[in-house]
Amino acid sequence: MAASSAVAAPFGLTTLYQFTGGADGAVAPRGVVFDAQGNAYGTSQLGADNCSQALIYPGLGCGTIWRLAPDGAFTTIHTFVGTDGAQSDGNLVLHAGQIYGTTTSGGPGGFGTAFKVARDGSNFQLLHSFSGADGSNPEAGVVVNSNGDVFGTTEQGGAGFSGVWNSGDGTLWEIPAGGSFQVLKAFSGPDGANPSRIYFGPGGVIFGGTFAGGTGTNSICPILNLPGPGCGVAFSYNPANGQYAILHDFQGSDGSGPIIGQVGSGGVVTASTQLGGSNNLGTLFRLRPNGSGGYAFEHVYDFRGASDGSYPIRPRALPFGAMLGVSENGGTTATGPGKGVLWIYWNGAVYPLVTFDGSNGAYPLGQVTFGPGFQIYETTLNGGIAPCLAQGGATIAQAGCGTIFAFNPFGTMAETAVRALMAAQKETVFDR
Repeated sequence: MAASSAVAAPFGLTTLYQFTGGADGAVAPRGVVFDAQGNAYGTSQLGADNCSQALIYPGLGCGTIWRLAPDGAFTTIHTFVGTDGAQSDGNLVLHAGQIYGTTTSGGPGGFGTAFKVARDGSNFQLLHSFSGADGSNPEAGVVVNSNGDVFGTTEQGGAGFSGVWNSGDGTLWEIPAGGSFQVLKAFSGPDGANPSRIYFGPGGVIFGGTFAGGTGTNSICPILNLPGPGCGVAFSYNPANGQYAILHDFQGSDGSGPIIGQVGSGGVVTASTQLGGSNNLGTLFRLRPNGSGGYAFEHVYDFRGASDGSYPIRPRALPFGAMLGVSENGGTTATGPGKGVLWIYWNGAVYPLVTFDGSNGAYPLGQVTFGPGFQIYETTLNGGIAPCLAQGGATIAQAGCGTIFAFNPFGTMAETAVRALMAAQKETVFDR
């Protein structure tokens, strides 16, 4: 079957799966997560069965949850139908044999859901259905602590909700293990607006970013046509005492729309902004504990929109100050502009490892994951089978249904380049 055959590509890239828009879904937004057996799990935002409760992309399907086995076998383990949620756009988390996640819309409340389901697709459970007043558009997925407490954000809803899905400044929420849903914080603009994915840091403290809000007045703020002003903030929230703190208030020149990528064991935050910086194409930054309870901001890199691409997403920290991530758009190919970049940052520069051109995927939007064999795994929104059509025949995307890919840095031109770069510094990132 063409959709599931592996396709070798230059620079160590292998396309593991190409979505069709049918029962498997289409548009895989947020990368993969692995279990101990090497199975990869993720969601498709669109495709599969149609449903009337998809607020954002009506008529293009409700999406799926899927599993990709180490032998390449692809299985749709759950198909959303609207009443259980629609168009999952967030990361998945595996905890205690269950898959946890969110859907952007659908559910009995109509404004998205939080769910859990067994890894074989059985025993699907709605943990919460959002009504708007308690949040809307929970697109960022969840985090789950060792106690089984579930935390997440909604991009809209909460304060300022006016009855439509894209109104309101968003919420931070919790579902305690064995307890009931509660809003921990309703964002209100000056303290941030429209939060994205959150991460646990030392001591169970939550770290996150907001696409808008804060005090920034630069003309590039806000981003993504969001209703509130401001360039966004990076924040922390301590569930133990309810303390909320703004770690950095973005002003545009230092970035706009911060998205946390990782919080290290020492509390160092590795992150990006989708826009802003000297070229308004996004930045890389770090937040380091300053020893007195606060955080020092470090502006690391401004994207140029050339070989490095534009709109960086959720970078991961590597040893010796390096970072690994993707740019949602841009890059350069032999025939013209690219459609996203897999890159490595080192010592003031971004080096492209893969530039997407459509045939090998297009527009990566998730976070890179290290999987079996220390390969790098991710998904792309588009590329692969094109045009992408829903089961009912409606066009999902001319640019393709999306792909799952792996990048092997060993024995490739990319590895040679990276090793040469590290050798010049007498250090190495990729080590067999």
